[in-house]
Amino acid sequence: MKLNSQTKRGLLFLMVLGSTIILIVDNDIQSYFLNMIKNGLDYEGTYYIVMACSLIIGLFYSFYFAKNKQPKDLNFFMKVFGPLIDPPLNTLSYGIVIASVLRLIRGLFSQLFFEIEYFKDFGVINVSAIGLACIPLLIWSVNGLTGYFVALFGRLDDQFGEITPIINEEDNLDKHK
Repeated sequence: MKLNSQTKRGLLFLMVLGSTIILIVDNDIQSYFLNMIKNGLDYEGTYYIVMACSLIIGLFYSFYFAKNKQPKDLNFFMKVFGPLIDPPLNTLSYGIVIASVLRLIRGLFSQLFFEIEYFKDFGVINVSAIGLACIPLLIWSVNGLTGYFVALFGRLDDQFGEITPIINEEDNLDKHK
C-alpha cells in the first residue's frame, strides 16, 4: 500500500503530537529524555565530533569534485587550491557554528530544566534572546552542511554551481566574431 504525501504528513503529525503528549504527561519518560539530552550536551567530545564530521564532509566534497569537475580556464592558484580549500573551510565553519550554538544550548538547557545557573548575570529576557539568536544560526549551519552532504551523496543541487572564470568583455567579443 502506497501512501500519498498528505497522508504521510498527517501520520507524521499525529506521531509527533502523540510523542509530545506522552513526554508532557509521563514524568519518568520526560526525565529520561531530559537526562539523555543533558548527558549528550555535557559530553565534551560532542563538539569535536561535530567539527570533525563537518570537516570530513568538506574534504570528501573537495576530493570528489576537484577531481571530476575542475574548471579548465582558471588561473593556476584558483585551479589548484580553490576547489580543494573552499569546501573544507566552508563545512568546517558550519561545524564550528553548530558546535558553538550547541554550547549555548547546553547552557540554556541546563538553566531551564536543571536549574543550573549557567548565565549568571542574565535575566529571563536576555537568556530568551540568546535562545532566539541560536535558532537562525543553527538552521543556517545545518542547512549549509546538509547541502554539501546531499551534493556529495545525493543529487547535485543548483545551490552548488560550477565556477566560471571572469573574462574581459574584449576577449568575449573577439571569441564571438
